[in-house]
Amino acid sequence: MTRTEMPLENESMDSLASKPSSPKVTTPFEPSGIPPLPFFRDRQHLFVALFFFALTSLFLSPWLLQGKIFIAADFLYTSLPWSDSVPNDFRPHNPLISDPVTLGYPSLYNEQIKSGRMNHWNPAILGGLPAINSPFAGFARYYLPNVLAHRFFDTETALMLLLFVHLWLSGCFMYAYLSCIDLPLKGALFGAIVWMFSGCAMVWFEFLGLLIAFTFCPLMLFILEHFAGPKRYRYAFLGALSLGTYILAMHIQYLMYFFVIAFFYGCFLWIRLIRQQSDRQEYLHLISCFCLMFGLAILIGIAEIYPMYELIQDSFRGNRNLSFIEVFNVFGRVYLRYLVTLIFPDYFGSPVRGFNWIPSRPEHEYMNYNELCIYLGIATLFAFLAAILGKKDRYSVFWLAMAFLFGSMMVGGYTYYPLYRFVPGLGKLNPLRIIFLFTLAMSICSGIGMARLDALDLSRKKMFIAMSSAILVLAFVIWRFSHTPEMIAFFNQEHVQSASGKAILYWLARFRSPDQIVLLQPFLFVLLAFLAFSLYLLTHRTLLKSFSLMVIFGLLCFDLLSFGRYYNTTVPANTIYTPTPAIEFLKRQEGVFRVVLDCSQGFTNNILGPFGIEELGGYANAYTMRANRLLSFIETGDATGTNRFDRWVQFRRHRQWRFYNMMNVRFILSSKGMEPDLKFLKPVYRNEVSIFENKSFLQRAYIVHKAIARQETQDVLAYMAREEFDPSAEVVFEMPLSNFAPDKSNPPDGPGDFVRITQYTADRIAMETESVADGWMVLSNIWNPSWEAFCDGQPLKIECANGSIMAIRLPKGRHHLIWQFTSKPQNFALGLTLFGYLISLTGYAECCRRLRCGSASR
Repeated sequence: MTRTEMPLENESMDSLASKPSSPKVTTPFEPSGIPPLPFFRDRQHLFVALFFFALTSLFLSPWLLQGKIFIAADFLYTSLPWSDSVPNDFRPHNPLISDPVTLGYPSLYNEQIKSGRMNHWNPAILGGLPAINSPFAGFARYYLPNVLAHRFFDTETALMLLLFVHLWLSGCFMYAYLSCIDLPLKGALFGAIVWMFSGCAMVWFEFLGLLIAFTFCPLMLFILEHFAGPKRYRYAFLGALSLGTYILAMHIQYLMYFFVIAFFYGCFLWIRLIRQQSDRQEYLHLISCFCLMFGLAILIGIAEIYPMYELIQDSFRGNRNLSFIEVFNVFGRVYLRYLVTLIFPDYFGSPVRGFNWIPSRPEHEYMNYNELCIYLGIATLFAFLAAILGKKDRYSVFWLAMAFLFGSMMVGGYTYYPLYRFVPGLGKLNPLRIIFLFTLAMSICSGIGMARLDALDLSRKKMFIAMSSAILVLAFVIWRFSHTPEMIAFFNQEHVQSASGKAILYWLARFRSPDQIVLLQPFLFVLLAFLAFSLYLLTHRTLLKSFSLMVIFGLLCFDLLSFGRYYNTTVPANTIYTPTPAIEFLKRQEGVFRVVLDCSQGFTNNILGPFGIEELGGYANAYTMRANRLLSFIETGDATGTNRFDRWVQFRRHRQWRFYNMMNVRFILSSKGMEPDLKFLKPVYRNEVSIFENKSFLQRAYIVHKAIARQETQDVLAYMAREEFDPSAEVVFEMPLSNFAPDKSNPPDGPGDFVRITQYTADRIAMETESVADGWMVLSNIWNPSWEAFCDGQPLKIECANGSIMAIRLPKGRHHLIWQFTSKPQNFALGLTLFGYLISLTGYAECCRRLRCGSASR
């Protein structure tokens, strides 16, 4: 009976930690009375941790030896103003992983952490949005490792240290869990390597938020496994600290996936108690541990949960409702044909190779290499086969069941329906990312399989050889005949049947010829793995067994690490957001203003934020529905909301110039040599790009004296679409409006109104104003309920005006105005986070104290 199977006596929570179990069982992980630090309890685990450190160092050697940063910053050179300095045929190494540089590069966050003031509003894109989900400033703001790294290091060093530490710990924690379930060294080591460097981990490696999920998931499994042991409450508090810290990293979809696997693991522990015929007290302890852990973890994570919930509820994504079938028809699924990539990962191409003929339909939104990557390494497939054939225990049965369950979900099976129906949010999110849980189950199963190799009897060894031979034959057939029209038509039927089918057929025949490395190398790996596993099973000589085992591990490491290095981009640090003369020109301009990037002429979004230059467009995972409606209206002129942007807000038409004026757009950036036929645009810069100044733009804050009210947002936009609407003279509100009192007198003629911004920061704007009559002060920031306004120290209510910007009632005369973004509920949530940490740390320390006292009393 293992440590985790031991039946426990009926004990209360207070006495459980101090009252020793009989008999007392200890492990190298955890001497009695000492807090669990599982990697340094004996020499073997220390060497394993050092081995993972060496593997991580090998993988990240471009940074350690050459100073190169793992981020796809070469993507910037496909966009103006940088693209002017590179050849016309320049192609980034991997354009699919551009989000970490255009959405997650933490340059502004680093500045804020060092200054000791974290902004809650980000004005860089989309007219401003809460920093919780904003480029360069908002991701994992309160995640402690993130805070510490950026406090003491520059942006690039902090980013690379976080990637290094999380990759290393992902292997250490998976090894800890596999050792905890009694796998021998080779099994635990094998499964941990697969988890660290699986295809799913490598394609998302530069996305720090997803790498954090790979770190914490095995740690939480390690903790959950101890809920069936005698020190369960100490681990419950440790679990609260760990899970709460992970919640602060806030990748909401992967957090939901952890709740899913925690539910299944809780059922697994419950069934174990039933099979052990445990008494009622044991079930209550298990329930208490789960409730304690999740309750405190949510309390710790509330600083991120609350603002994220608030943002999503009001976002365009929160309004998307799909049926179960539509979830897969819109987002995508792993077609059964795509399982060929378990052996040949680039069978359909890859973004690194410059093409990707993935089987998909035009309406699929997320069918790309990253979302579909299921590659686990060739040796992993043979180890998984050993897990299927090997002797079964409760762990192998559970994880094999999980592998087949999550595998059926990712291909679009109805097994996904309970998650769609009962897990909030998963009906609106991409189901393909269930591959994360499939990878988790397969990694653990492969470790179990390696551990079971020695226990296979003769008949099962023969079955293993026969089935692995079938894998070899299948790989041979695919390698040898993939260039034939029949094979191409089977795997790429959607493309072959298209209008350009003959050209695609010819091209794929060349790409999939047997002499191409994309097929030849994986086939040789399959052949080598078959020989190594067969030798290990058939020989009785220790030397040959050791040699074959070294070949298996060497093949696994080379296969997965080379895949990850080949897929990820490394660039010199000095090529990340290097300022160009055009950017320096914009930085020298005084005042508060926005720019529009002409995305029809070679610009992309989110490239000016690191320089403190605000653009009207942008890209964010979630932003408010009102902002979406207004920005879409500015581009299309459609007041009905039928033609709307999704995540990318790119301006190409430039027809609604009066709304550019309204939104404080002073400059428009276009390609070199452009000559727009508009008299109010003045050329002010011509070099790598052309910059034109909009002479009729309105200041960020301005005063109007005419107000109109309409019933709904659509009516507001319809009124604004009228030719006679002048945003410099009137403002339109949406009913109900508490302080609306239309001025029936004629607006004052001639100059007289005055606005001067005296202080401008992300969260606070101060200004001096003078109005010749009662009117409205309009501020062209996107409306958000957390903004507050004060006129001469007195609070004023901020109304939503002109579809989605802010306005306040302004009395006649001179005034001092303050606009301030102050989310009091969010500040309260941060206090709850600190309180949750305090409770969890106190509970953990108390459990450790009781254990030490109990050990001393014996």
